[in-house]
Amino acid sequence: MSLQITFVTETWRPEVNGVAMTVGHLVDGLRSRGHQVSLVRPRQHRQEVADATEILLPGLPLPGYAGLRLGLPAGRALRRQWQEQPPDLVHVVTEGPLGWSAVNVARQLGIPVTSAFHTNFDHYSVHYGVGWLRPAVSAYLRSLHRRTRATMVPTEALAAMGLSVSDAVRILLKRVVNDQAFPLELKVPNAQTRAAMEEARAMTTARATRFDAADALIDDLEKARQQ
Repeated sequence: MSLQITFVTETWRPEVNGVAMTVGHLVDGLRSRGHQVSLVRPRQHRQEVADATEILLPGLPLPGYAGLRLGLPAGRALRRQWQEQPPDLVHVVTEGPLGWSAVNVARQLGIPVTSAFHTNFDHYSVHYGVGWLRPAVSAYLRSLHRRTRATMVPTEALAAMGLSVSDAVRILLKRVVNDQAFPLELKVPNAQTRAAMEEARAMTTARATRFDAADALIDDLEKARQQ
């Protein structure tokens, strides 16, 4: 059965960040399985023109993130669109004012709505120098996600700790900087890997290539495949 699914997100291609990449892969996967996926998102620049699967709405620059736009409340536009062409499911990717509007309208129209938890914005309030807002931001996030039928998180382990992928990466990088070492035990490479590493070092030191031409490399690979 093919479903009509609407994603509400404040970041999308060609923006380069974890959320945009994750959403892009998810949308591609759903479309490859025959589902009809549309997008509701802020306009990335004034000249941008929506295609047949998009609704572009006004937005504001997001402080600290050059090129990203914060979606503004859009209850009327969403209500008008979804009353005429209601999707089977609304999935809210980001929790800004646009996402809040989407949750409200979907619930009022009886459209199933789910959400995603990618970034722990209440932690980032400290980074922006407004740590005193952290309790309010946390309460806002909890309220939004509790009003959806399900909230999707990256892994069960991170969900149990209340962390997003962004949080986990940030913690890892801080440990590397503070300890001046990788905080996890790395496995010792096996004999074959060590030999390849030594060969690569020798080639780099000698500033020489192992093969004089591409044909020689291909012949060697073919011989290795036949062994």
